[in-house]
Amino acid sequence: DGPSLKIKDGKLSGAPGLAGVIALRQWVRFELVAKLGAASNARWTLRVTPAGGATHEFKDLPFRSAGMKTLDWVGFISGANERTEFYLDNLAITTIEPGP
Repeated sequence: DGPSLKIKDGKLSGAPGLAGVIALRQWVRFELVAKLGAASNARWTLRVTPAGGATHEFKDLPFRSAGMKTLDWVGFISGANERTEFYLDNLAITTIEPGP
Protein backbone atom coordinates (compact mmCIF):
# COMPACT_ATOMS: atom_id res chain seq x y z
CA ASP A 1 0.00 0.00 0.00
CA GLY A 2 1.57 3.22 -1.17
CA PRO A 3 0.19 6.74 -1.38
CA SER A 4 -3.45 7.08 -0.41
CA LEU A 5 -5.74 10.06 -0.12
CA LYS A 6 -9.36 10.53 0.81
CA ILE A 7 -11.87 13.31 0.16
CA LYS A 8 -14.98 13.31 2.31
CA ASP A 9 -17.36 16.22 2.76
CA GLY A 10 -14.81 18.52 1.11
CA LYS A 11 -12.02 17.54 3.52
CA LEU A 12 -8.74 16.01 2.37
CA SER A 13 -7.10 13.29 4.49
CA GLY A 14 -5.58 9.85 4.16
CA ALA A 15 -2.05 10.10 5.61
CA PRO A 16 -0.49 11.68 8.69
CA GLY A 17 0.24 15.32 7.83
CA LEU A 18 -2.32 15.42 5.04
CA ALA A 19 -5.20 17.79 5.76
CA GLY A 20 -6.99 20.45 3.80
CA VAL A 21 -10.24 21.61 2.27
CA ILE A 22 -11.25 20.73 -1.29
CA ALA A 23 -13.88 22.85 -3.04
CA LEU A 24 -16.77 20.74 -4.28
CA ARG A 25 -18.03 20.94 -7.89
CA GLN A 26 -14.73 22.40 -9.07
CA TRP A 27 -11.84 20.93 -11.04
CA VAL A 28 -8.84 20.12 -8.89
CA ARG A 29 -5.45 18.86 -10.05
CA PHE A 30 -3.79 16.22 -7.90
CA GLU A 31 -0.15 15.34 -8.49
CA LEU A 32 1.34 12.45 -6.51
CA VAL A 33 5.10 11.92 -6.64
CA ALA A 34 6.90 8.92 -5.15
CA LYS A 35 10.05 6.91 -5.72
CA LEU A 36 9.50 3.19 -6.24
CA GLY A 37 11.73 0.15 -6.57
CA ALA A 38 15.09 0.00 -4.84
CA ALA A 39 15.14 3.82 -4.58
CA SER A 40 11.88 3.92 -2.57
CA ASN A 41 11.99 5.64 0.79
CA ALA A 42 8.28 4.87 1.43
CA ARG A 43 7.44 8.61 1.34
CA TRP A 44 5.48 10.69 -1.15
CA THR A 45 4.54 14.25 -2.03
CA LEU A 46 1.09 15.54 -2.97
CA ARG A 47 0.42 18.77 -4.85
CA VAL A 48 -3.18 20.00 -4.92
CA THR A 49 -4.16 22.81 -7.28
CA PRO A 50 -7.78 23.99 -7.49
CA ALA A 51 -8.90 25.55 -10.76
CA GLY A 52 -7.56 29.11 -10.83
CA GLY A 53 -6.00 28.73 -7.39
CA ALA A 54 -2.63 28.34 -5.76
CA THR A 55 -0.92 24.97 -5.37
CA HIS A 56 -0.69 23.47 -1.90
CA GLU A 57 2.12 20.96 -1.38
CA PHE A 58 2.27 18.23 1.25
CA LYS A 59 5.76 16.70 1.51
CA ASP A 60 7.20 13.63 3.15
CA LEU A 61 3.91 11.78 3.60
CA PRO A 62 4.30 8.12 4.61
CA PHE A 63 3.21 5.21 2.43
CA ARG A 64 0.54 3.06 4.02
CA SER A 65 3.11 0.25 3.96
CA ALA A 66 6.87 0.82 3.98
CA GLY A 67 7.32 -2.38 1.95
CA MET A 68 5.53 -1.04 -1.14
CA LYS A 69 8.03 -1.01 -4.04
CA THR A 70 6.00 -1.43 -7.26
CA LEU A 71 2.85 0.09 -8.70
CA ASP A 72 0.50 -2.83 -9.31
CA TRP A 73 -2.90 -1.17 -8.88
CA VAL A 74 -4.48 2.28 -9.08
CA GLY A 75 -8.06 2.72 -7.94
CA PHE A 76 -10.76 5.27 -7.36
CA ILE A 77 -13.31 4.13 -4.82
CA SER A 78 -16.50 5.69 -3.51
CA GLY A 79 -17.60 4.88 0.02
CA ALA A 80 -20.90 6.73 -0.41
CA ASN A 81 -24.21 5.20 0.61
CA GLU A 82 -26.14 7.42 -1.78
CA ARG A 83 -25.89 8.41 -5.42
CA THR A 84 -22.81 10.51 -6.11
CA GLU A 85 -20.67 11.37 -9.10
CA PHE A 86 -17.17 12.52 -9.86
CA TYR A 87 -15.27 13.21 -13.04
CA LEU A 88 -11.76 12.12 -13.87
CA ASP A 89 -9.83 13.66 -16.76
CA ASN A 90 -6.27 13.48 -18.06
CA LEU A 91 -4.98 10.69 -15.85
CA ALA A 92 -1.27 10.16 -16.48
CA ILE A 93 1.11 7.73 -14.83
CA THR A 94 4.72 8.57 -15.56
CA THR A 95 7.82 6.64 -14.65
CA ILE A 96 11.22 8.22 -14.48
CA GLU A 97 14.22 5.94 -14.69
CA PRO A 98 16.92 6.61 -12.10
CA GLY A 99 20.04 8.29 -13.37
CA PRO A 100 23.52 6.73 -13.43
